[in-house]
Amino acid sequence: MHIKVHIGGNVTWHAEDQTYRYEGGETTFTGQLFFHENITATIAELEPYNGHQVRRLTNDEDGIYLGGGYYGLTTVDYVDPSAGLEGGLIGYLTIGVDL
Repeated sequence: MHIKVHIGGNVTWHAEDQTYRYEGGETTFTGQLFFHENITATIAELEPYNGHQVRRLTNDEDGIYLGGGYYGLTTVDYVDPSAGLEGGLIGYLTIGVDL
């Protein structure tokens, strides 16, 4: 999962599509988060991902992951382990950025 942290912008309401958007400001951090391989592999077998023609890169093949990206390994758990993915996933993430 790719992420960007922005500062100095504003959240504005867009009535045409009923959404709030963060606009303006500047990007202070660009990063990448990784998930445990067993979760990623399981999700890759589901629609719509199983229809992708591009070969998926595993964490062990990813240069960003191997170059320190493993510090961005996120914790994700099954909401109901007995239900697997059907029961949903839950994760928590806190990111600190030193401006």
